[in-house]
Amino acid sequence: YADRLHQEAHEPRLLLRACQLLAEKEKWPEVASRIPFLEHVGTAETLRLAAGAAWNTHDPGLCLRVVERSHAAFPGGQLPADLRGIRVECLTRLGRISEAAEEATAVARSENSTASIEHLVRVLLQKLDTRGAVVEARRLVDRPDLRAESALNIASLLHAGDRGLGKALWRHAVGSGIKDVAVPMALQVGFAL
Repeated sequence: YADRLHQEAHEPRLLLRACQLLAEKEKWPEVASRIPFLEHVGTAETLRLAAGAAWNTHDPGLCLRVVERSHAAFPGGQLPADLRGIRVECLTRLGRISEAAEEATAVARSENSTASIEHLVRVLLQKLDTRGAVVEARRLVDRPDLRAESALNIASLLHAGDRGLGKALWRHAVGSGIKDVAVPMALQVGFAL
């Protein structure tokens, strides 16, 4: 219906609003079918919508193409951290792990957020770069916003590579309070250390 209105009235705002409503209702295939229109509009908002539609329809190739064509819509031609993170995930899902690791490293360096460092650690582990993952995970130990479950998860993955790091992450998790559901993992990691 919105497509017909757009064609008859030549009013792109109608189709854009329809895409936004479809996204709110999580009707991602319908939004994805309008990605060319969203890219043509070319604003940061419409490009985020297009990338979200491609991501939520489980098409990492399309999502990556949308993200990589979106630079011009953002200040200085630089993608924001969230879209760079989506780019990393797309590259990972496409099996381009080395490129994903390079981008995740760049994001973690520029953002220096706990989330970006955690993401980098996970990508490095997928790349089978345990040493690199250990080095980056050390940056997480004293961060107050590192969630207990994340600390336990990373400790369980890296304790064999660096026992001291595993212990520090385990202490962080236990010291910051773990949820009941995470107690078995905490015990398992604790016994492994």
